[in-house]
Amino acid sequence: MIFGKHTLAETRDLLAVTDSRFKQTGEAYNGLHTKPEDLKRDWEALSAKWAIDRKDIASELLKKALLAPMSPSSLVATEPEYQRILAYVQFGGWTKGSLEDIADRIWKLRGERVNYIDPNRDAGLDVDHELMGPLNSATIKMDAAAEAAKQGAKEAATSNTGLIVGGSILATLAGIAAIKYYL
Repeated sequence: MIFGKHTLAETRDLLAVTDSRFKQTGEAYNGLHTKPEDLKRDWEALSAKWAIDRKDIASELLKKALLAPMSPSSLVATEPEYQRILAYVQFGGWTKGSLEDIADRIWKLRGERVNYIDPNRDAGLDVDHELMGPLNSATIKMDAAAEAAKQGAKEAATSNTGLIVGGSILATLAGIAAIKYYL
């Protein structure tokens, strides 16, 4: 968290957990021999809603990553996106059609809970590489650029050449960020 807001890194982790839970629930649903009509309707509606929201959230995260090329992902606030994802996996009470409700109904039908195994946060892997690939690349570049700028600033303090090169890099990155803003 930064200033009480969740960061890009935390939001990416939560997105991976939510993807994993939807995948595991879907596998459990697909393994059912009998699928009551209301369960089928609720699962299809929730899955479709998540697919749309997920694309929108991933797009917003990518925009934020590209607009802050000099900031590490641990310093980019993404609270609205985090809260949108959290609504899918945080259970504050039973709501018909929620992931919790659907997992509960699957449990009752198959006699076994959907045992969520969340992805390893340190692995850095996302379930959907196609959507998350650009975001991962952007955040890795952000972190590298931030580290390079930090190192350049240290060198600039002791070298005129470092100051010229560092200033040129900073001006180039600022120009790129400005151009991306207007595209």
